[in-house]
Amino acid sequence: MHYAAGNGKQLIVSDTPATLTISNETARSFGLAGSAIEGAITLVKLGSGTLTLTGTNSYSGATVVSNGTLAVSAGGTLGANSLQITVDGTGTLALSTSDALADQAVVSMPVFGEASAKIELAAGVEETVGWLLYDGKFKSVGTYGATGNGADHIDDTHFSGSGRLRVVNSKSGLIMSLQ
Repeated sequence: MHYAAGNGKQLIVSDTPATLTISNETARSFGLAGSAIEGAITLVKLGSGTLTLTGTNSYSGATVVSNGTLAVSAGGTLGANSLQITVDGTGTLALSTSDALADQAVVSMPVFGEASAKIELAAGVEETVGWLLYDGKFKSVGTYGATGNGADHIDDTHFSGSGRLRVVNSKSGLIMSLQ
């Protein structure tokens, strides 16, 4: 893994599989203009603080939020190749944009009803993902969110905010929306 900083940019790159573990107790951000996490990197968020990603990233490993908050700001993304997202423990994945996650991402959460991990969806966000799993079990297609957001599936244990998570695949197939 290589870290380069200069000209106001931060760049973390790895051509071979590597794990980037960030454990912060206070709020931090990553993503000055032109900054990115790229390559075969798995991002692991630990520590009780918030890490905000503000840039367009393109890493291909998993994203694991086990503690604290991983926030993706309005201009940020994890990238089209980050397809395995796990929110577990006391972690929160906070999304401020509908383009933060890959549309074919697999999002894994703890068992239903276990008050712990959350996905926080800001107002106006309708993030699309491929699959949603609770404790390894596929959930139905449709929208998911907290009370009051008009989602098909209300789950205040795993979701907060007024946005929605749209799941387009389940174990049994694909949902298509024709207009």
